[in-house]
Amino acid sequence: MFICELCKKHPATVHLTDIHNNEKKELHLCQGCAEDKGISFQHNFSLPELLAELTVDGGNEISKKSTAVCDNCGLTYDEFQARGRFGCANDYKAFREELMPMIERIHGKTQHVGKVPGDACNSSNHQDLMDLQKKMKDAIEREAYEEAAQIRDQINTVKGQQQ
Repeated sequence: MFICELCKKHPATVHLTDIHNNEKKELHLCQGCAEDKGISFQHNFSLPELLAELTVDGGNEISKKSTAVCDNCGLTYDEFQARGRFGCANDYKAFREELMPMIERIHGKTQHVGKVPGDACNSSNHQDLMDLQKKMKDAIEREAYEEAAQIRDQINTVKGQQQ
């Protein structure tokens, strides 16, 4: 815990960091001293308000209100926005259409590919392997077992190249 560097009496609740020419300087102030220096912050962080802001498109509210409702728990998308949390695991599926644009704005992508150790394989081989595994799964679901076997052999070839 830090003590205010100006008054040296109160606990520091405002922590400022300045990096200039690769030199890091820190300043720890109590709320009163920070306000005296003209530094003020809004303390009330609200996850529901943040989520509501993330559903704003270019400063304009999204044109239509969502009517999505979870079949499992009965939660509506508007209730999710107000509460800031889901009611059950099925909500991800129920609100997929509303969530995907928000996830893409936050992360830049909507598909999680995980992390691969740097020396395990290059990213193109990893993506090729994932694509082949998906194709093999699709072939099995269609009961195209000969095609699935050929894809399995391709997977083994890619895995052999990684080693």
